[in-house]
Amino acid sequence: MDFRNQERTKYNGLGALESLHNEFVNKEMRVGEIEDRGHSGRNFVFFDPDGNKFDVWSELSPIFKEKFLINQ
Repeated sequence: MDFRNQERTKYNGLGALESLHNEFVNKEMRVGEIEDRGHSGRNFVFFDPDGNKFDVWSELSPIFKEKFLINQ
């Protein structure tokens, strides 16, 4: 959860993010456009049936990788 009480999910790869986004669009889910917010990767938001907002990222940030010792 982030400071706005939104769940955050990181997808490793733009192709995987685009595939998931297309899947959600095809299922007629409430989903935002893929965006560039000026940091590592791209992202989009979607909402579950209860209206909870989720933020999906295409890449793990370098800070996240370093903090959790994830090899690049």
